[in-house]
Amino acid sequence: MDTKLQARQIKQIEQYTGIRSVLERAVSVIKFIAERGLAVRGDNELIGSPRNGNYLGILELIAQYDVFIAQHIQTHGNRGSGHTNYLSSTIMEELISVMGKKVKDEIISRV
Repeated sequence: MDTKLQARQIKQIEQYTGIRSVLERAVSVIKFIAERGLAVRGDNELIGSPRNGNYLGILELIAQYDVFIAQHIQTHGNRGSGHTNYLSSTIMEELISVMGKKVKDEIISRV
């Protein structure tokens, strides 16, 4: 097999694994917030701001102990619109929507 093709495939796998890891942490944070009935968003979406809400605030807390998410936040956080970081309010709202649909479907299937 071509070494360039192998290198490309390895990079794609690493990117997928990284995205999956970020989304796993984001889903865990959303579950935590939802279980406690807390507000998700704050006044802004700036990493490092004390007013960025529970979602980003908890991710920042996790980043203090999780090297992977810390590097992701440092590399991709606060880059503005047009840059995918999988931590934005748009992705968060999509995750909440998907999770809500799953809960609703489960409730309907049990009834």
